[in-house]
Amino acid sequence: MTQTPPQNTSQSKLNGRLLSPANYLVGSQSLATNDPPPAKAVLSTSIEEKKLIETIHTIPSHSPLRRWLPAMSLRFKAMLLAIAVGTLPVLAIGGIAYQVANNSIKEQISKVQLTFTKSLAEQFSQFLWERYKEAEVLSSHEIFTQPQFWETTTIEQKRAILDRFQSTLGFYDSVVFLDLKGNVLFQSQSTNPLKGNYSDRSYYKQAIQTQQIAINNFQPSKSSGKFSIEFAAPVKQNGKLIGIVRTRIPIQDAEDIFKNLEDGNSSWHLINAQGRILATNNDKHKNQQLEGMLPQLPKLQEKEQSYSGVHPNLLEEETKSLVTYVPVNRTGGLPRVDAGALVSIEANVAFAPQAQLLRVILLGTGATALLLGAIAAIVAYKTTNPITTAASAVAKIGRGELDTRLKVQGEDEIAELADNINSMAEQLEELLQKQQLESERSKLLKDITLELFKSLDTDNIFTKAVIKIRECLFTDRVIVYKFNENWQGTIIAESVEEGYPHALGAFIDDPCFANNYVEKYKQGRVQATPDIYQAGLTSCHLKQLEPFAVKANLVAPILVAGELIGLLIAHQCSGSRVWQHSEVDLFSQLALQVGIALERAQIEQEKISAQQQSLVSDQLQKRILELLKEVDPIRKGDLTIRVRVTEDEIGTVADSYNATVGNLRKIVTQVQAAAQQVTATTISNQFSVQALSVEAQEQAQKIALALKGAKEMADSVAVVANKAKQAEAAVQQAAETVLEGDSTMNRTVDGMLAIQETVTQARQKVQRLGESSEKISRVVNLISSFAAQTNLLAFNASLEAARAGEEGRGFAIVADQVRTLAQQSAVATNDIEQLVTEIQAETKEVVAAMAVGNEQVLTGTQLVNESRQSLNKITSTSSEINQLVEAIAKVTVVQSQASDTVTKTMNEVAVIASKTSKEATLVSSSFGQLQTVAQAMQENVGQFKVK
Repeated sequence: MTQTPPQNTSQSKLNGRLLSPANYLVGSQSLATNDPPPAKAVLSTSIEEKKLIETIHTIPSHSPLRRWLPAMSLRFKAMLLAIAVGTLPVLAIGGIAYQVANNSIKEQISKVQLTFTKSLAEQFSQFLWERYKEAEVLSSHEIFTQPQFWETTTIEQKRAILDRFQSTLGFYDSVVFLDLKGNVLFQSQSTNPLKGNYSDRSYYKQAIQTQQIAINNFQPSKSSGKFSIEFAAPVKQNGKLIGIVRTRIPIQDAEDIFKNLEDGNSSWHLINAQGRILATNNDKHKNQQLEGMLPQLPKLQEKEQSYSGVHPNLLEEETKSLVTYVPVNRTGGLPRVDAGALVSIEANVAFAPQAQLLRVILLGTGATALLLGAIAAIVAYKTTNPITTAASAVAKIGRGELDTRLKVQGEDEIAELADNINSMAEQLEELLQKQQLESERSKLLKDITLELFKSLDTDNIFTKAVIKIRECLFTDRVIVYKFNENWQGTIIAESVEEGYPHALGAFIDDPCFANNYVEKYKQGRVQATPDIYQAGLTSCHLKQLEPFAVKANLVAPILVAGELIGLLIAHQCSGSRVWQHSEVDLFSQLALQVGIALERAQIEQEKISAQQQSLVSDQLQKRILELLKEVDPIRKGDLTIRVRVTEDEIGTVADSYNATVGNLRKIVTQVQAAAQQVTATTISNQFSVQALSVEAQEQAQKIALALKGAKEMADSVAVVANKAKQAEAAVQQAAETVLEGDSTMNRTVDGMLAIQETVTQARQKVQRLGESSEKISRVVNLISSFAAQTNLLAFNASLEAARAGEEGRGFAIVADQVRTLAQQSAVATNDIEQLVTEIQAETKEVVAAMAVGNEQVLTGTQLVNESRQSLNKITSTSSEINQLVEAIAKVTVVQSQASDTVTKTMNEVAVIASKTSKEATLVSSSFGQLQTVAQAMQENVGQFKVK
């Protein structure tokens, strides 16, 4: 049965309290303490008037009542409204009470019948559960489950067991034992015994498949044709299924279990899954099909849900019945039973208490409404007199007579209304004055804003702002406090009354501001402090304000593009001051206008700067093109070009370019001079080196001849020893040979001295060549440094050109060419530096070789001197030979030894002379290579024009 919940009357009672006249008067008094409404709003906000107006609007426009209501007096309207207010709530409460009671009675009746139906379903479920257990006990009988008993007992004995089971319990009309093929093995005595095969029964198949007890769900029996309850219980021996025990109960026997539950008014029914009535206490309903009485029966059976509701009667559709349905629930292990219990009772019988309740409520509500209507009319009549007087006073106030006042008598709501009207008139006078003041301040705000917008200079804006705002607020000081990046600040603008200390330029560091107040002021916070000594400020904060004689202040943020740049602060130094709400609003709007003026000035300045930058960019582009044309000859090697220097950025680049080219010109000039000097030095020394090589060769030949003479002298000594007889001839020949050897020795000594002098000169020239190559190396290093600087300048110029965009593309090309030329200069400088290094290394080797040769020449000269001394001795000896012929044999031995020494010495001189010749040849070859390098370097630097 559908339930209608009782309506919540708490909201209606709450609305009634909110709409009462007393609450309205209190509310209007509380409003009067803030911003008082206009005079006409006081009467228009009356809840009674609102309800009356809403009632009028609901009346059709063509109705006479719609025309009469505006012409009625307030007293008559109040009486009508009072009667309506007095009677309508009573009628509404009566209707709600009836509805609540009606729903409660319906719900209670439905619950009672649902409980009765549940008891029927539970009784029937319990009945089925008992029969289920009986079938289980019978199927587990030892005669059937024990093989030894099963085999030893006869069919008659087994049938006797079934008969005893049937007669003892009394519910069953047939008990049958079936095999697994559905054939009857034996059965109890029955007026309608089972015949034929039983294998087509659905619950029989279910019992075999599940090996659990199955029920037929109240289908008609095929043997008797009557509705019955049949159980199929499997029989097992040692866990193996051997047969089925089927028990049958006529459905009429189940009716006895419901007789003790009858109440004389209800009709109960036991129905199956198809909606067929199986058992009932109403003979008219037996075997009837439920169709119109409970259409939702299939869904209820499927979901096994209970239901209660009013539906047409089963046989008489023009009458209604209260119908409750409860499915038969499973008890224990009982299989699902598609059946249910249904109870119906005629609606007029079930809900008879409702009619009686309705009569009681109608009589009580009618009498109460009449009484309250009469009382409300009397009260309204007495109440309207003060209201009409108040309405007359309000009308005067509405016409502008703000000095109108009502006489206040008593302390009731009417007295409060009169007092409120008097207060309203006073507040209207104050409001009118405030509006005039607000109008003046609005005009002042507009004038200050226009004045601020006239200037684009931020300092001028700040100065004008503090002056105008101080004049507007009649305060002692107005300052602008501007923040730095650490949220420390300086007072950059001030307007102060004469006689108070100045704060302009003061630096203030508030360590707590960054952590506690920045975000608040960014959100638009405006702080008004009537008395700084009563505001709970810290001693540190008070010490910051005391030098400026501050007693009260007003602080608002200055925001530019959403960023907090400073604070606009008003100081009252003469004493404490309670800042009015209008003053705070005006100050906040002025701070906002200052921020807007600053933002506008910033935007305008950015526009002017952008225009100036565009003009400078055009001039710069033009100057770059001129510079590119001027430096174009440098790309071809002309270093005499000088770029015109101007006073702009390009002039700085041109000046740097001129300095770079000048340094490069000096470097190239020095390199050319050094190359020429190297070339001249190699050419002038080449002939000396060649002459040295020739003389060394001649010296070697002469030494070879001297060596040959020494050998001949040794042979002569041997001959002297062997041929004493030919001593005189040999002595004469030896004297001649000694003379020739002396002459040869003199020439050898002269040649040695000449070689020594030549080697010394060559050594000095090679040393000077090494010094020149070192100078060349220093020049080459200087060139490399200038090339690196030029490359860096060209790279910087390329960056500036890239930053300039399309305007610097031409200058970027020239910068790339200059950088390429600098790179080529660096490569050539590296090659020259490598050649100079090689020349220095070879020069050092030649100097070392010449030093060794000089030492060897000195040694050879010394040996030749010794040889000449020996020859001088031979000459002296030869002059005395004629006198010392007898001593020839002795002297011959000494002479032979001296001859060996001379031979050995001459061999060494020959080796030294050969080495000297080779080294002289090597020096000559090195000078040739040095000359080639110098000529190549001269050709490279010759490409540059420096004069």
